[in-house]
Amino acid sequence: RAVAAYNVRGREPGGGPFHRKGIDNGYVLDFQGTRVYVAGDTEKIREMEGLGPIDIAFLPILQPYCMDEAGCLAALQVIKPRVFYPYHYMNPFTGARSEIRHVVENATALGIEVRTPRIY
Repeated sequence: RAVAAYNVRGREPGGGPFHRKGIDNGYVLDFQGTRVYVAGDTEKIREMEGLGPIDIAFLPILQPYCMDEAGCLAALQVIKPRVFYPYHYMNPFTGARSEIRHVVENATALGIEVRTPRIY
């Protein structure tokens, strides 16, 4: 199932959103009852509230292009997946990395298993 993916706050230098509503998608995939949400390049958006039960969620953490750490935590509180995979937390243009420790600690406190890739 396609789900909208867009920016609410992240803005290009010209003022428009990096990802405009109606152009990009995230997806909910169902594998024999295991529901996986791949958010796409998005911030925490209202459409996340109607996803239904999600087993595994892939959410981006990269401002200004996607959601920041606080937005990711807000999304996790709404989605309530069993397992969370963060992605995009390294800026491909500058090499800067978002500090995701706070997200990992808080998600774990919510009972969400966090899986992060090892970066060598």
